[in-house]
Amino acid sequence: MPRSARARSSVRSIRAFSLRWTNRPRNSTNRDVNQTAPGLWRTLLASRRGASALEFAVVGALAVTLMFGVMEAARYQFTQQALRSVAGEAARIAMLRGSANMAARRPPCEGLSGALAATTFSAPFLDNALLSVQLSDCATQGAMTLVTVTVTQPFAFVMLLIRPESFELTETTRSFFN
Repeated sequence: MPRSARARSSVRSIRAFSLRWTNRPRNSTNRDVNQTAPGLWRTLLASRRGASALEFAVVGALAVTLMFGVMEAARYQFTQQALRSVAGEAARIAMLRGSANMAARRPPCEGLSGALAATTFSAPFLDNALLSVQLSDCATQGAMTLVTVTVTQPFAFVMLLIRPESFELTETTRSFFN
């Protein structure tokens, strides 16, 4: 057979095979549909279809969890800092009241115990109805007076995975004045 006839013959056979392969019925009983279990697993493990979706599901879930965890930690730190600010402001008010008592020739600890009205403090993201500001342990030694200020606020994480129950954040400050 001449060379060109052989080439034409092989082209015809390839074309016939590709037509048979693309036009075959999908429900045919061939090896692709009725594979044995080990062969099916081998085919599934060798396939790369859906690999990107699976990788995104794993990495995306971790990224979203990390993002919400960072946001929760930031909210916790922000609330703690707001409590520190309120405690500092309450200590300043205690010093001013104690100094006013001393200027009026009254004992410096007069009126410096118990709760302060939380509405006098403005701190972002703190609920004034739940904020508790207590003055305690007022003592005078010589010319120095010491007052302890305790500020508490209930706090709960939004993501229940971190700590599901609510708890109280507490900030304590001691104020000296003379």
